[in-house]
Amino acid sequence: FQSLLENEIKIYHTLKDSSLLFPRIINSGSTNKYQYMVNYCLGPSLTAVRKLLPDRRYTISTGLRLGIEMLRCIEELHKYGIIHRDIKPSNFLIKASRANPISLIDFGLAKSYLDEEGDQHCEPREKAGFVGTPKYASLNSHECHDLSRRDDLISWWYSLVEILNGSLPWGDLTEKREIYQMKLTCDYDKICSYLPKEILSIRRCILQYSFDSEPNYSLL
Repeated sequence: FQSLLENEIKIYHTLKDSSLLFPRIINSGSTNKYQYMVNYCLGPSLTAVRKLLPDRRYTISTGLRLGIEMLRCIEELHKYGIIHRDIKPSNFLIKASRANPISLIDFGLAKSYLDEEGDQHCEPREKAGFVGTPKYASLNSHECHDLSRRDDLISWWYSLVEILNGSLPWGDLTEKREIYQMKLTCDYDKICSYLPKEILSIRRCILQYSFDSEPNYSLL
């Protein structure tokens, strides 16, 4: 826990000059018993709100607008050379701002995707281990491959489908292996049958990215 919090504090300091898409860190430190971090109180999360809605889902209009705002947060994070590695609706908090209505949080698993010099994309590790939340993790994460920007976007896509549909087909599963198998064999056309056809196009676009591809965020 301590190393995760230390990493999160480091990330927040890296993002301190960014636009208002992330909470501002107010203070951090440690006592004899605890390590702590203080930032602005935001919320509720997109998940908390969704569970209060009829059919536990957002309308198409609201869901698509939220998807765009979520993608803005991810793009901004990537501009700082950082991947999140745990993108999910509960890590996006609502705030009172029309210009920047949501904030991305929880950077305990985040890391730089650049090399030590900070000017080139790093090379993938041969075996990286699973990282993230199984429900939203990319197939690369399930297969223990190193993650990059494309994997944040796949997790964003799963999140978008969930807030629009109200659930994911594997949402009630708890075993990573079962979730992985369902993601492999799932009929994505059927999942998205009531959604705009562009949702499937977005998934196909993301899946074409290589490990070090720079995503076309504006296209998405």
